[in-house]
Amino acid sequence: MPPQRPLSNTLIDQLPAAERARLLARAERVPLHLMDEVGRAGQPAAFAYFPIDCFFSLIHRLDALTVTEVALVGFEGMLGCELTVATGVQPFQVMVQGSGFAWRVERAVLLRELANPGLLHQQLDRYMSVILRQVANSAACNLHHATSARLARWLLMSDDRAGSDELQMTQAFLGSMLGVRRVSITEAARLMQDTGLISYRRGTVRILSRAGLKAAACTCYRADRKAYRELMQ
Repeated sequence: MPPQRPLSNTLIDQLPAAERARLLARAERVPLHLMDEVGRAGQPAAFAYFPIDCFFSLIHRLDALTVTEVALVGFEGMLGCELTVATGVQPFQVMVQGSGFAWRVERAVLLRELANPGLLHQQLDRYMSVILRQVANSAACNLHHATSARLARWLLMSDDRAGSDELQMTQAFLGSMLGVRRVSITEAARLMQDTGLISYRRGTVRILSRAGLKAAACTCYRADRKAYRELMQ
């Protein structure tokens, strides 16, 4: 089972009560659905999103046919760190990978909040460092680690944010996110099924053994979690 957690956003929860109330008074709780596109690379970002029980894939597109996921954002963080810099341009394509709800905040509102004394600015600066570390780890991971180990890492990261042992995704989607051919995902997923780590049927992956996946995952999974602990606490 993934770690149990309340249906809330960690960054917002960590704010002092008055600062949290002020931000939420100007936020909108919105539903988001699997495969919704909420950001396009090179386009100005209009909103920040603080996921509650949804999560996002940050995707780098090399060309029309070549895409790779470089980071995941869920309840532990925030989508839209680029809003705090002058251009406010989204560096990645952003897709909803897990349906649910998020707090949505307009850019102008966020910037006004950041202009006030408080913890929010410090938290977002720290979380931007977390995302940069995750992107760097993904680049190295994609180059040096085996598909099966990368798939185990990716399933664990998704499971952590989904709060559920069932993940909706096809093998074609998994191949696209990991930047490998579908046949490579098929082989890796079959091995995981044969060893009792997951089950896969009709676009649904069910995680049967988190302990087994942790043993099979590359070191990048633990590195990502360690970076979050060190940078955010």
